[in-house]
Amino acid sequence: MSAVIRTFIVSPLGVMHIDASFILLSGSDGILGILPGHSNLLASLCRGITEITDKNETKCVIYTASGIVKIAEDNCTIAVKDFFPSEDLNKPEIRARIASRLKIVQDELRNDPHIALRDLLNEEESFLASL
Repeated sequence: MSAVIRTFIVSPLGVMHIDASFILLSGSDGILGILPGHSNLLASLCRGITEITDKNETKCVIYTASGIVKIAEDNCTIAVKDFFPSEDLNKPEIRARIASRLKIVQDELRNDPHIALRDLLNEEESFLASL
């Protein structure tokens, strides 16, 4: 068993790699805590905070959109729609990216007032308000 979990956070806009000693995720069914040697797992994730403690015990806080996590043989792949390391949240380009995503959802809602889309809009607005 390895002392670290090779962790990759993947989205359409980028990839981040961290050798982790502990991972805390916002699973759809609750909080997931992952240590090296964790059993294989495939789970859905909801929007929230992902905390990754690296091999030097430094914590990295990342805001992630919904997605999935796959754990296999001390490898963890977190595939999400988007992610923002906490230190990047005040950068204008990150705020612009979030605002752009919100506008797309608002436009779609005007075209098709389906309940699932309304829930997505509420999720995006809540996330933007929390920043």
